[in-house]
Amino acid sequence: MNEAYCKDFALALAEEVAIPIILVGGHRSTKNMESVLNEGKIKYLSLSRPLIREPDLPNRWQNGDTVPAKCVSCNMCYRTDGHKCVFNK
Repeated sequence: MNEAYCKDFALALAEEVAIPIILVGGHRSTKNMESVLNEGKIKYLSLSRPLIREPDLPNRWQNGDTVPAKCVSCNMCYRTDGHKCVFNK
């Protein structure tokens, strides 16, 4: 999976502006997220679809289970009432 697919743009932007940059898009593993935060001046990361599939994901990671998010970025959650993950039905 292509993680952090807007990373290069966000890293370049963070060098040009004096405000915190939040990187959105494709975060699925703690390893990748730590790498992004240590690579440049990006201050924050955003999660969306992974939280639709696993609402408790941050707690799972914080408790030591750092297996990547189960989200496969299929976008089917956006086609359901209330944005529900089709794998959780």
